[in-house]
Amino acid sequence: MPKTIADEHVALVAFDSPPADPAAITDDEWNAATPLQCRIMDYRLSPTDPDTVQQAELCTGSNAQVPTRSNYEGSVIVFRYLDADGKPADTEDAVYDLFREKGTALYLADREGPEQDAEGEAGQEYSYFEVLTSDPKKPTDRGGYVRRESTLYVQKAYLDKVLVAAES
Repeated sequence: MPKTIADEHVALVAFDSPPADPAAITDDEWNAATPLQCRIMDYRLSPTDPDTVQQAELCTGSNAQVPTRSNYEGSVIVFRYLDADGKPADTEDAVYDLFREKGTALYLADREGPEQDAEGEAGQEYSYFEVLTSDPKKPTDRGGYVRRESTLYVQKAYLDKVLVAAES
């Protein structure tokens, strides 16, 4: 199988509410979600190293560790859409509004492989994350487009799941 280039093959969507089963999102639920990928510059939703406990046998000289609770990290860089007077462009700036207030619960899923704007189909892999937002920060590098960076605090994650067909 060929390698898949990431350019235009990564989708990030936001659901209005949690899917009925985050471990088995339907193609209809995916297709009803709000696409974010054309309003953001970059994002990261990923596991990090888990917590560990020391669990070595008394007879060994090693400091053996065992993974326990999973940890995750999240961040997103969102473009701002402002008119010539500096006022938000209502429809175009709507994605920023999702990340505007600290503590907002968001329900996000990403998919790699198909074209970024392709409809969800049963069998496609995705990962799902329930997150809380931080206060959006202005970037250190102020060149380029106006944008904001937000830390995302992952509350729940379902990794490498598969979209299922909606029941008719």
